[in-house]
Amino acid sequence: MAGNDSGVYRPHLLDQDLSPQRRKVEFDPAQFGMAAISIEVLHPGEESPADFFLPLYNPEKKCVEMSPACTQGEVFKTAWRERLLAANLTTVYVPLDQAGSVTTYFCHLAEQLMRDSSRPMREKRQVVREVACLNLRSLFASDLSSRSLRQSLDQTRELVTVLGSEPQLLQGLGELLRSDVDIFNHCVNVCMIAMAFGRFLDLTRDSVLQLGTAGMLHDLGYSATSNSILRKPDSLNAEEWRVVRQHPVKGYKLLMSVATVSYEVLSAVQHHHENWNGGGYPAGLSGERIPRLARVLRVVDAFDAMTSQRSHRRACTAFDAASQIMTGAGTLFDPRLATGFVRFLAENFVASN
Repeated sequence: MAGNDSGVYRPHLLDQDLSPQRRKVEFDPAQFGMAAISIEVLHPGEESPADFFLPLYNPEKKCVEMSPACTQGEVFKTAWRERLLAANLTTVYVPLDQAGSVTTYFCHLAEQLMRDSSRPMREKRQVVREVACLNLRSLFASDLSSRSLRQSLDQTRELVTVLGSEPQLLQGLGELLRSDVDIFNHCVNVCMIAMAFGRFLDLTRDSVLQLGTAGMLHDLGYSATSNSILRKPDSLNAEEWRVVRQHPVKGYKLLMSVATVSYEVLSAVQHHHENWNGGGYPAGLSGERIPRLARVLRVVDAFDAMTSQRSHRRACTAFDAASQIMTGAGTLFDPRLATGFVRFLAENFVASN
């Protein structure tokens, strides 16, 4: 950074030339305990909410090294942003244990970002998505204590409120179908699509926000599931399926430890894999005994899963997924919600693609 204990001056990384030879690298940030975040989150002139790094290739060691680019509390300069963009660098990396600070920072400045007419809505939508994914990655990597859950849930509610306060963020959702697939992107996709569908159904504002929160957290139970199962490229065996089917209850129990989580969110997380005909899990509920928000999540969760690329199958188009949802109407899905969702897709996905 600016110097070290010996007083020897070290030029700031972002004041130097970011040559392609130094920065053209491929790596997994999780190996460094970090996650990617768009530089659009950072506002020039504001103090950096966390330590940010750039991955630089060391030709002598023949490996990637995470080099400090900006320290927490350091004012992020306009010139640094311009230098990053000039080098075609739109992503920096933040340690997962500092992700909460980034989310808090973003939520504080979200209104300013949303009012900025120079930024296209697609860019604003992507920034919200990235921050939401970062928040979930931090949550899954935490100790899942009541304290860490409470902090992450507060930030989740703030992010959902940002989404709920700007209707245009919940439009043009066809781009979600092309997102990289992991559990964090999936949860954010389900949150955004469910909120948009909730608006389509004329649900109350509170119900839409509860639906968004439940969508963001519906797979929280996977945080207590072995990665060897979650990342298995082949079909799961009977015992592995038994473990996977426990995730709604695991998520419910984790959220139960936080007193501020509403009953509606808890029940939606617990029952989002129940089927209309009673053949789902964990409780085998059927028909209208299944909480309504859980029935909404059941449809949206299935749609995003169908349209996501997986190791063992290709992604469906929105049209094909809609056909499968109609096939499952009355068995897997609430028939009225299934029909309504297909109408919603016609307006928001199929027609725009």
